[in-house]
Amino acid sequence: MLCNIESLCRKDVINVCNGARIGYVRDVNIDTQNACITELLVESDAALSFKKKNRCLVIPWSCIQVIGSETILVRCENDPQPFEPQKPKKLSNLFTR
Repeated sequence: MLCNIESLCRKDVINVCNGARIGYVRDVNIDTQNACITELLVESDAALSFKKKNRCLVIPWSCIQVIGSETILVRCENDPQPFEPQKPKKLSNLFTR
């Protein structure tokens, strides 16, 4: 089965360890030097609540068991780590005198 990133981002992510739905793929991290996907960034179900802050979780590629037509099964023994996006650098820090 061929799968592009757009269709990957529509899939639900299920943890096979407890059967719980983690969320859906929001984005991916790509290692450009080795031309491979390293992690899935998953928008957690907790983020869908109006009272909770958006929470994106990192699922390492090595945890993926199966990519199906509608779901991705992952084995996460421990809770996935939250994704903390890097803040953009200020332009003033790029130039030194």
